[in-house]
Amino acid sequence: MCVGTTITMKRPTTATKQLICSTLNICILCSVFVCVFGRKAVKPPDDVGAVLKRVETDDAASENTPTHNALPCSIDTQYDLPKPNLPQPLYVRPNSTEYWLPNEGGFIEVPHDSSIELICTAPFANATTNTAGISRKKRVIRPRCLQGTTFTLNGEKYEFRQFLCTQRVKYTVERTAKTCANNSAQLYRVGYNLTRTHFLETMQVCHDDDELRTHYVRYTLQPANQYYQPGVKRLNFSKAKHFTQYDMNYLYSQRNQQQQATQLLGSEAHAQTCFDKKSLFLSRGHLAAKADMIYATQQRTTYTFFNVAPQWQSFNGGQWATLEERVRAFVKKLKQTVICYTGTVGVMHLRTASGNMRQPYYLSYDKNNNGLLPVPALYFRIIVAAAERAGIVLLGTNDPFATMREIHEEYVICTDVREQVPWLKWMQNREGSSKSGYLYACRVDEFIKMVPILTAELAHVSELLV
Repeated sequence: MCVGTTITMKRPTTATKQLICSTLNICILCSVFVCVFGRKAVKPPDDVGAVLKRVETDDAASENTPTHNALPCSIDTQYDLPKPNLPQPLYVRPNSTEYWLPNEGGFIEVPHDSSIELICTAPFANATTNTAGISRKKRVIRPRCLQGTTFTLNGEKYEFRQFLCTQRVKYTVERTAKTCANNSAQLYRVGYNLTRTHFLETMQVCHDDDELRTHYVRYTLQPANQYYQPGVKRLNFSKAKHFTQYDMNYLYSQRNQQQQATQLLGSEAHAQTCFDKKSLFLSRGHLAAKADMIYATQQRTTYTFFNVAPQWQSFNGGQWATLEERVRAFVKKLKQTVICYTGTVGVMHLRTASGNMRQPYYLSYDKNNNGLLPVPALYFRIIVAAAERAGIVLLGTNDPFATMREIHEEYVICTDVREQVPWLKWMQNREGSSKSGYLYACRVDEFIKMVPILTAELAHVSELLV
């Protein structure tokens, strides 16, 4: 049988009751303190709407803050411009008379939020009568770089290649008040009239109006010239509102070349031996080469009779073409802008059938039988580092009939320094190949003593550009 157990508890005293009550009160207060403190320390997460609102506010604030680290717009001169035979505007630095030229890599860099100036002489092709966009009355606009190749203008976005003129911008040749070649010739400038006081120049020309000879043209070459705009079509050469008394196209024609040679040598049969249809004829030899200019608008200014001289095609397409290419490559490697002078020296002579007489060869004569439009004996190109007093002269013979002995005795007019210039290792002359031209190099200070037409401009160039 089970036995029940009875537990007898002793009732607490009054003091004990008071102690228990005090202990309970303290615990309650502590727990309340801990709960309140804990709520204050732990912040609940924001709802999604509040987060998005804060992000949008931050973005709006950043758009109104100048972005100093934003990348510039970068336009590749060979791929990002309008097609070269479309009527492109002039690309100009605002408030200047200078082209906005590309950097050494061939990119036009416009800082973020900065403007480039574009100029047409006719309305822009994408002009509109609307309030937005480009007004048909505008000939000068300043689109602002947004990013990449995208620009903004009047609230509209454009790709850079979209900016076109309705007509080609026409260049001009202006006769200045200055003389050159020791006051024996006139200085002209070639380029674009922006306003009455602003002229965008591509080259200067020292031209003898009486002899129809260009002594030299002067322009600059940049490292970016290696990235000149390709595919620009050849143009007909222009008189540029000069040479009004002469039919320049006829004077350069092969028919006239042979007639003048016949009269000079007194034998049509012998004169015919000087020419062929392949390379023995006189071309319009560029002084400033088309490829020496970057933009299509610059390249077109080379097609003026001021910028050419009679040059045997075998030389024009031979050693001289190589020289032009090598100079551009050297300037790119040099990473400097150089001043370039390209010109002509002397008169080439034709030989009679007997070989006993040599006659100076001109393509025309005035009424007093003075020779006009001489066939040069030599072509030269001088490059001078713009930041230094260093330069070099490169020369080539324009006589496909000269013997090596005649070249050394008559055409080498200054000390050949090719061996002192490492970057001229390419300059080789093969024995018996004078048809393509004989090349050599000289110091500037020695050359201008022999050919003083450039004395004033180059008197300070005393070092050799190696």
